[in-house]
Amino acid sequence: MAGPEPNHGVGRPGMILVIEDDRATRELLGSVLRSEGLEFRLTSNGHEAVDLAYRQPPAMVMLDLHLPSVQGEAVGTALRIQLGPLLPILAMSASPEQAAADRIGAYASWPSRSSWSA
Repeated sequence: MAGPEPNHGVGRPGMILVIEDDRATRELLGSVLRSEGLEFRLTSNGHEAVDLAYRQPPAMVMLDLHLPSVQGEAVGTALRIQLGPLLPILAMSASPEQAAADRIGAYASWPSRSSWSA
């Protein structure tokens, strides 16, 4: 009899993997997650993130779609293959990237046009 399917943290508390190349944004996200008492790991590039996710599967991923060495969409695709379709991924970008977020099955978050004129 086969064992249960791996859950990879989906639906239960666990580590949040933050993938963001901008240091100030990465530190801000870490500060917010820390203040909420959440477990997290900060990474600055896609290669490091995929390696970390393999060793310690996250419960959720916060993914910048514009990374320097490997685009966020490729990282999201690798994480989907590695961890499955139920892993929550929040795609972040300074510019709207809805199509890329949709292709990797991610929730999307970016500034609205109205916030640009503040």
